[in-house]
Amino acid sequence: MSKIDFSRIITRSAREAEDECRRLQAELVQAEADLAATDWQVIREAEGGPAMDPALRAARAEARANISRLREAILALTAVDPA
Repeated sequence: MSKIDFSRIITRSAREAEDECRRLQAELVQAEADLAATDWQVIREAEGGPAMDPALRAARAEARANISRLREAILALTAVDPA
């Protein structure tokens, strides 16, 4: 009879947490790319160019808040219980 190492079995909840973490990471990558696409406008304004559109400024603030939320959610899913 073979011995089964039960410590290596992945539970349904662990699998679901991994899937959710992957989904959040993909969303984070997209959110960071969307924000990076408008970085040039921030630099242009900082270097004395025309002011950024207020709607874009608000969208970037919302994107940064979303990125922070995603990072916190990923961290919460990947945190290891020290017990």
